[in-house]
Amino acid sequence: MSKYLFSALIATLLCACSPEQQECVSLPGTTSASYCLQPTQAVAPFSVQQFVELQFAGKKDALVVDLDVDAARMQFVALTPFGQKLIHVDYDNRQVNAYLLPHQKLPPALLLSLLQLASWPADSVRVGLEVSLRLEESGEGRRILHGDDVLVEVTYHSREAFSITLPAPGLEITIRTLEGQ
Repeated sequence: MSKYLFSALIATLLCACSPEQQECVSLPGTTSASYCLQPTQAVAPFSVQQFVELQFAGKKDALVVDLDVDAARMQFVALTPFGQKLIHVDYDNRQVNAYLLPHQKLPPALLLSLLQLASWPADSVRVGLEVSLRLEESGEGRRILHGDDVLVEVTYHSREAFSITLPAPGLEITIRTLEGQ
């Protein structure tokens, strides 16, 4: 199986159901609770290039991600290690637009939501969570829970590296900021 076909399969597994609003998305593991993207003004502007490893069903894949955030927008571009553009998702604080999405069922807001859940200020994340979801934080990370079920678990390895685990589909995403960023 092609490495990039594997990425498309992961995207399919992440798919929940169609969100009611484009900027809100159901988190994997529930179809009844969603996270709504928060305004980009919640964080200081930044631009970062990251190395992303995806692990699912014993297989691994890697991507390079360019993430740019300013007061007006959040832009996520994922490339193969050889520089081929796979995904381009843009959020202008009103709606999400996706280009070159590997699988039509993947809600584009999910990619941005996972990054916000992991790295946005806790108060901002809580505003985006539906009332049935809750955020738990510790020094090592944070978890998004629906009742007693963990939907998203974030583990901070260092200032430049963290992991996002989605127990329902069995997916682990490790993100490391590339040097010079």
